[in-house]
Amino acid sequence: KCDNYNDYNTAECGFDGGDCLEFNEKYPNCIVQDPSKLGDGVCFDHYEYNSEDCGFDGGDCINGGNSRSDTTSSSSYHFVNHFFVFLFNLVVLIMFW
Repeated sequence: KCDNYNDYNTAECGFDGGDCLEFNEKYPNCIVQDPSKLGDGVCFDHYEYNSEDCGFDGGDCINGGNSRSDTTSSSSYHFVNHFFVFLFNLVVLIMFW
């Protein structure tokens, strides 16, 4: 199993003893902690995994793949994120009005 965190996936550590060679070849710009989630048949809808660099979770998130139940959906995440940005801006506006 490729451990793509800390200093394991480096040349000095032999790319985690060779475990990360295939991952590095397939997804050279993908930075995720658990590469085994890529292409496992279930869409892991977190930005790092569901990104172009990671092949949209190794293809799992293309064409509306099955999302993992332990994650926040992308649309929900973006809604909540935008809502808090709106609230922050509103508070700043009120404070300086």
